[in-house]
Amino acid sequence: MPAIHIERPRLAWIKRRARRLMRFYGIDRRMAIADAHRDYIDFVLPGGAHLTAVRGGRS
Repeated sequence: MPAIHIERPRLAWIKRRARRLMRFYGIDRRMAIADAHRDYIDFVLPGGAHLTAVRGGRS
C-alpha cells in the first residue's frame, strides 16, 4: 500500500503574512491568521481553482 502524501501549508509564510496584516491593518491575531491562510490558498492553488463561477450579468 503506497504512503499517502499530505502537503501542509507553509506555517512560516502564514505566520509572517499574519504579522504583516496585523501591523498594517491593525486587526486582531485570529482574523490575521484566517486572512493569511486564505491568502496562502489564493497564491498556491493554480488558476483560481478554489473560485466558483457565478452566472449573471446582462442577457
